[in-house]
Amino acid sequence: MRMVCIAAAVLFCYFYCFPIPSDLKAEFRKGKTFITFTEESGTQGYRIYRSLSQITTISGLTPLVTVNQGSSYDSRYDFYHIIQDSGTPLSATTGLFVYTPKSQQPVYYAVTSVTDAVEDTGILEGQNALSTPVAEEYWQWPHGVFRARGADSQNFYYYWMDYFDWGHGYDYYGDLFSVCNINTGQNLPLVVYLHGAGNLPPGPGTDYGLPWAAGRQGYINMALVDHGDIWWYGWSNNYTGDGYLPQTGDTIVNYLEMRIIYYTQYLMHHGRYSIDTSRVYLSGGSMGGTGTNIVSSHYPDMWAGIYPKIPEAAFTRYASIPFWDQIYGTEAQHLTARNGIYIYDWTNSFWVMDNFSEYNFPPCVIAHGSKDGLMTMNDVRGIYQHYAECRRGVWGGWYNVGHTVPTAPTLDSLLFRFKRGEMHPAFSNTTQDDNYGQKGDTNAWDSTGFMNTYIDWTSSLHDMGLPDDDLIDCADSISITMKSTRPNTVTDITPRRVQNFVLTNGAAYTWKNVDVVSGNNVASGIVIADEHGAITIDSFSVSGTGNKLIITCSGDCPAVLAGSRRSKGLDGVLSVSPNPFNPDVRIVLTNSQLAVDNAVMTIYAANGTLVHRETAGKEQLITGVFWNAADFPSGMYIVRLQLAHRTFNKTVILLK
Repeated sequence: MRMVCIAAAVLFCYFYCFPIPSDLKAEFRKGKTFITFTEESGTQGYRIYRSLSQITTISGLTPLVTVNQGSSYDSRYDFYHIIQDSGTPLSATTGLFVYTPKSQQPVYYAVTSVTDAVEDTGILEGQNALSTPVAEEYWQWPHGVFRARGADSQNFYYYWMDYFDWGHGYDYYGDLFSVCNINTGQNLPLVVYLHGAGNLPPGPGTDYGLPWAAGRQGYINMALVDHGDIWWYGWSNNYTGDGYLPQTGDTIVNYLEMRIIYYTQYLMHHGRYSIDTSRVYLSGGSMGGTGTNIVSSHYPDMWAGIYPKIPEAAFTRYASIPFWDQIYGTEAQHLTARNGIYIYDWTNSFWVMDNFSEYNFPPCVIAHGSKDGLMTMNDVRGIYQHYAECRRGVWGGWYNVGHTVPTAPTLDSLLFRFKRGEMHPAFSNTTQDDNYGQKGDTNAWDSTGFMNTYIDWTSSLHDMGLPDDDLIDCADSISITMKSTRPNTVTDITPRRVQNFVLTNGAAYTWKNVDVVSGNNVASGIVIADEHGAITIDSFSVSGTGNKLIITCSGDCPAVLAGSRRSKGLDGVLSVSPNPFNPDVRIVLTNSQLAVDNAVMTIYAANGTLVHRETAGKEQLITGVFWNAADFPSGMYIVRLQLAHRTFNKTVILLK
């Protein structure tokens, strides 16, 4: 009897004398599992276990993660986390871990305490171990949590990234972002704004000690935070804290860039706001303008247009700054991004534009100051000239100010003319551009001026009111109507983001310039598509009363769709969905008349490495070919479909 009593006393002390966490809960909501428990005083950390079977002992199990005491507190904002929309903050004695499931299955959790590096391995069902499983699901775009409504119609959300795909040495894996909507309309555009260095999100009033997104008429505004002013990209995968210098072999991971993508995708798929997902724009000032250039070059298909203000095009000029070396490494170390590309190439939007010319880069509107001593006219002139060399769409305005975001209503309204999935004209070498240093002396420029903004054209979102001026992009022709407020305007025109008209490298196309008023042909000719399948009409005259560019095939068009003349809602020849994706993507040939047997589909990594190849028949092409990328890292991939003598390319983003 005495031995039984001693054993009972030992068991009692085992479970109740040592600090065992209690009240363990695991709740799955909208793509995340929220694991909470009551912490015990004197404990330094907690190990969380996850299993497909009920956990009665941790023997043979590996901890999922170890969290510190006080894990429900965010010191950056001096608040305790909320894990349900408009919920109550967790208490100071509640522990928290947020898990991102990768599959759909019921799972069990348990938590143990660790003190002075010694783990209390005791498991007590219903106290520190679940007695019933939690049903987890995989969501491609998990939701955030609505935290509170702030001043001036701002709504604050908190979003946790995937803990196991995050660099914890630099920043916590969750963060706030702000959304402001003062509009009552439906199907509104969304603008994602990236703030400048030392210059947190713009807007009236402050909440949580920070200024945030401002209310704007006509669109929804969203603002994020770059806490360390690291220019909206990321940091070393081995970063351990202040003073750390990247080592040879480190990888510079786009942690902060992933936040931008996930927060934006969450908002696009969130029913709280009526967002037109074809009109999502990226903008920012100074550091945020540079971030806008770089992020959009990596994820070009997400954005209807971009609006970098007082921007740089690349990180390269900062590579010798000590702070920069701590984040991205020195140029001599030649560290790479996850895709294996040298980091100072990958964060150079010019380099990306040159090496991934098949991408549908978004049209770019730029505002800057002619007296700017940081992002100088020479810097921005380089952006203008590179866009012109690549025949990409850029519109600019510079003002007689220094390093400050200028007031530019003309440029503001121009941004909203662009729509994802719709063709637009890219103007280059335009004769009536003001002088930004391109006219002889590169150190002389007009104090105020504009590039291409004086040329007006019709889109599905903007009607000039001219007769028969619909934007046409169909299988047998392209038609773009435009006019200029400056006389004697001559420009080179490259149709970009063409959707239905099939452009094949080396093929010949007929073009003509039609005067809108008289209906007469002003000029005409034959143009050959370049190696990337783009065509440029050189020296096209645009009058003040209107001219129409019409492009047709020289001979029979491939796969002409009879009577197809549409200006809205056009589908590309090659469709991929979802995009970004993880881990499966569906590739569909939307024009069934192009389908052939034994088509060859190849997929290349961003560095040009072939990662997948298969043949597909007509039925597969029409219903969809699936690619599973579970074994490949996050990054950009190029889908290439070879159909007889035609090749179609599409960029996809794997985002794990």
